Amino acid sequence: MTTDLQYGFGRAANALIVLAGIILAIPVFWVFGGVGWLDKSVIPPRRPSDMPKNSVWIDAPPLPLSWHHGWWFGCGISQSGSANYCRLVTAGDKEVYASDYLPCGSKAPLSQSSLQLVSPPDTVNMWIVGAQDMGIIGLMKNGEILLPVGDLGQCDKIKASLPQIGASHSKH
Repeated sequence: MTTDLQYGFGRAANALIVLAGIILAIPVFWVFGGVGWLDKSVIPPRRPSDMPKNSVWIDAPPLPLSWHHGWWFGCGISQSGSANYCRLVTAGDKEVYASDYLPCGSKAPLSQSSLQLVSPPDTVNMWIVGAQDMGIIGLMKNGEILLPVGDLGQCDKIKASLPQIGASHSKH
């Protein structure tokens, strides 16, 4: 009888040790980037169904307790056909920004198949500082940039501040 009782206590003690190990492992996993790994590799953010297929995920600066912290940026053709309509939405599909855009190089809208967007290498550089309305820069795989129509006058200034776009994205 005592051996059965001792055996029962031994199993309970082992279960408590395993439970304590799991509880201690969770913060270590968190501190060493496990949540970031889960967020990007295991369960990546899903593009909202109303965003164009060319949409790119832009990681926001990390927060300690965040999941899919960032935005989706995508462009299509505006209803008028005179510009590209681009939107920036949260992972939960809440619109942050939307405007008519045009490429700096041609000042004519791009076809849907030509809109090959890339995520900015640094989220700080995606914002148009001092713009008429706080817009964002659309980066293209070929190194071209898309700007809100009201900010096209800043093309040269913005291109000069982003020398890495052509070099860093034309290889991909």
